[in-house]
Amino acid sequence: MIGALLFQLGTASPVKAQADAVLQWNSVALQASRDSNLGVPMQVRALAIVSTCLYDAWAAYDDRAISTQLAGALRRPAFERTLANKEKAISYAAYRALTDVLPADAGSVYKPLMTQLGYDPNDNSTDIETPAGIGTVACDAVLEFRHHDKSNQLGDLSQGPYSDWTHFRPVNMPTPVALRFPTIHPINPNHWQPLLYVNSTGDFVTQMFVGAQWCFVRPFALSNGDEFRGLAKTLPPAVYGSTEYRAQAEELVSLSANLNDRQKMLVEYWSAGSDSEQAPGNWNLFAEWVAARRLGVSKHQVALSFVIESSR
Repeated sequence: MIGALLFQLGTASPVKAQADAVLQWNSVALQASRDSNLGVPMQVRALAIVSTCLYDAWAAYDDRAISTQLAGALRRPAFERTLANKEKAISYAAYRALTDVLPADAGSVYKPLMTQLGYDPNDNSTDIETPAGIGTVACDAVLEFRHHDKSNQLGDLSQGPYSDWTHFRPVNMPTPVALRFPTIHPINPNHWQPLLYVNSTGDFVTQMFVGAQWCFVRPFALSNGDEFRGLAKTLPPAVYGSTEYRAQAEELVSLSANLNDRQKMLVEYWSAGSDSEQAPGNWNLFAEWVAARRLGVSKHQVALSFVIESSR
């Protein structure tokens, strides 16, 4: 959605000026994602919410775009569809969304950016005849919907934000990674087995299933999470003891053992640690690159701020 919004904002001249507000807020969102240490499912959701709020605020100033929550209820007349109004509306939407889903950077990053852009971060107006009100109302509608999407962001389904309210328990007991421990063979090789390991701070921890409740979370593009799960029943995974199971295991071992330097770097890129924007943020960067190419904007111009942030 970030790429699509960049393209829409940039369809009028000057291109770079049109896209700047989205780029700035997306840059901030990626930095907040790096700072949050959230699991990948939570990062995906947070970035998608921010993008949705940006889009819904912008949609009010377009003659055809439809908001995801309020349809065309916020649509403003043609004479109000100025660049300044669009930038202000999406800024208030982004600020409100980020403060909700990635709150840690609110005081240190979001408020200073609002001030830098000339907006009052304390303006909570819901007057839809103003850009600030459009941004706030559009974002609030998205947040109200998403607070009840079963992700447990608020911790109201189980104690603690994003905690597993389904009470998932793995079939198999954890097994230690360290060689000094005896190997614990899985009870059921067809199910996941958690690992016991020493983390980067020297603590002995048990691997957890991040987002065990995520199969119940309301998706963004699908009507529901079960929409295509029936396909898995027609082509189930190979089971332990079968020829197919052994073949796929041997294939994975062979692939891992024979990676060249380039392939190893690709793996490292996609498996970046929790202090990076991780895979969800990488896709946002790709979307910007594609949007910039379609708009004829220099990749260097679009990506520069993200390169600087990523190299910190």
